[in-house]
Amino acid sequence: MTHYLRALGYSTTLIGKMHFIGPDQLHGYEERLTTDIYPSDFSWTPSWLRPGRPVSGARMSMRSVVEGGLCQRGLQLDYDEEVHHAATQKLYDLARQPARRPFFVTISYTHPHNPFIITEKDWNLYSDSEIDRPRVAPIPLDQQDPHSQRHYWLTGMDEFEIRDEHIQASRHAYYGMVSYIDSKINELVAILREKLGAVRI
Repeated sequence: MTHYLRALGYSTTLIGKMHFIGPDQLHGYEERLTTDIYPSDFSWTPSWLRPGRPVSGARMSMRSVVEGGLCQRGLQLDYDEEVHHAATQKLYDLARQPARRPFFVTISYTHPHNPFIITEKDWNLYSDSEIDRPRVAPIPLDQQDPHSQRHYWLTGMDEFEIRDEHIQASRHAYYGMVSYIDSKINELVAILREKLGAVRI
């Protein structure tokens, strides 16, 4: 898509997470203002040919649910704050250009994402009584479809005992993570409307 837009005269900018694998970290974008949060080599790419149970190179596990809840700071928060700063600056830079080309900016945060942790500020937007329970009960492994069975092993769902309080805290944190990103997007939309007169967002 970005190759097509550039051919039409658009400036194209990528800011944030994209999971591009290999040396090409642009894929048609003219510029990328931040690195990715994850490795760009093949270390996290699962092998479909390896015999036995699938293994996640990212070492994903249900630890992110067991340890879900409050945090003061984390890798994802640090990363998304950097992405947001770069995105805000880019929009102001675009607004300062007198003869501006049409532009396409991809701003890709990592929230909401495991591990399910969030700061007290966003956690306190919700009370425990507002957190709904899962609507689908756990499905036994032998009754799951092949993709779900593969996901079960990739995420190490047999490593931890997942209790109700873990699920409650993780879902509570997830709601806070969504609100955290909502606030970031609201800030960007306000800049687009005020400084760039954007009508198509």
